[in-house]
Amino acid sequence: MKRPLLFLLLLFIPVNVFSQKIHFCDNDNVWKIYHQSFPPGPLSIWTITNYFNGQVIIKGVAYKHLSNSLNFYVREDTADAKVYYCCRQVDSAEEVLYDYNWKVGDTVHYSSDTACMSKAYYTVASVDSVLINGNWYHVWNMAQLINPSACNVFTFKVIEGLGSTIGPLQCLDAMAFETQNDLICFTSDGNIYPLSKKVGEIDNTNSCTLSIPDVLVSQAASAYPNPVTPLSRIRLPYVMTSGIVQIVNVVGQVIWKRAVTNEKEIWIGDKIEVPGVYYYKITDNDGKLLLGKLNKE
Repeated sequence: MKRPLLFLLLLFIPVNVFSQKIHFCDNDNVWKIYHQSFPPGPLSIWTITNYFNGQVIIKGVAYKHLSNSLNFYVREDTADAKVYYCCRQVDSAEEVLYDYNWKVGDTVHYSSDTACMSKAYYTVASVDSVLINGNWYHVWNMAQLINPSACNVFTFKVIEGLGSTIGPLQCLDAMAFETQNDLICFTSDGNIYPLSKKVGEIDNTNSCTLSIPDVLVSQAASAYPNPVTPLSRIRLPYVMTSGIVQIVNVVGQVIWKRAVTNEKEIWIGDKIEVPGVYYYKITDNDGKLLLGKLNKE
């Protein structure tokens, strides 16, 4: 009787290990993020890995250094379901990066320490879940800044174990108007883990095979006629249920802004009076960004 039981146990162990939950500080995590500059320039894809450079000890506590993150160091406490960060080895206090106990209405504050370039306040607008490799993970929908004058940020989501959908540490930074980042692929230990539904730009099956041109097409919008005439409109690639459209000049000043509600086209014919080069930026409440260039003769 012992041999069959041992055989069954050996069969069960690999399945159980394979289906273990993903953690933010797992050694072999890789995040692939597409980066779009504004005014629109070439797209690039960043690859960010989580690795030890030996063990980084800060004030007696062991942290991991996240590549491409300058001076950010992270650690995960699975007992209290939190991920912590420090942004300097010498004098930065430890703060919470992700709290897997967040509830709707919670306020999330990231340090205003200038070394971290951050003045970020968010609220948890809603909580959802997603199935990844047989395990359920929380998804938190993070609302706009409480204090929009501090910096210009986009809405984003946080996926338990993977981090934010604008990059694992991007929620720390004061998000500039001039950039947009989206997580499009996540791997751990060389494995691609399918998501049961798309979260932001990441579905982690098709998105892991996206090339830069594919990403560009997925974000496409067009203005016509362009150069701008009284009849000019911006055509969106889908009906946007809720969002914001802005037109800015070459020095970044917003010359026009309004809400978008259930629209496929946005009329801009009389919004630009002075000849020159302008850019439009449209964000929806799912965090998707549409960018383009306008000319006024």
